[in-house]
Order: sequence, then C-alpha cells, then structure tokens
Amino acid sequence: MDDKSEFLAQAGFDLDKRSLLLSALRKLVAANEAVADRTDVYGTFFRVNGQLTVPNGRDLDVVTIWLCSRTDNSYRFITLKPKH
Repeated sequence: MDDKSEFLAQAGFDLDKRSLLLSALRKLVAANEAVADRTDVYGTFFRVNGQLTVPNGRDLDVVTIWLCSRTDNSYRFITLKPKH
C-alpha cells in the first residue's frame, strides 16, 4: 500500500487525530533504536523500526524515517511505511 493516509486511516488515524499520531510516533522513537541510514547535503537520515500504537487497538509494525538537519541539528519526521 503506497498511500500513507489510507494506511493510517485504516489504523484509526485521521486529520482529527493528528495529535494521537504525533504521540504514537514519539513513543515509537523513545522505545526503539535509531539507525543511521545515509548522509547527504540535508543531513543524516535515520531509520526507526517498531510498533506504532494506533487508535483502533491493534499495533502496526512500521519503518519510520527521520532527518537530523545539517543546518541546525533538529530532527524532522520524513515518512513511515508498513514493515514487511
């Protein structure tokens, strides 16, 4: 499934539940190791694998990608996908 909004909607996330998604992402990152994937002109990209706790009660195994910005060392969420 390539449509992330559809994937997240099936798990119980929608635009009205953005804060729940943010909270679930923070928990996932806090509970799992970040592994450096690559570095480019933007900074270093990290991969964090784990379970995303979702509103409908079932957890999803996902891979998330984060960027540590080269300009200010801040971290930004880039994307997520189902872990197969």
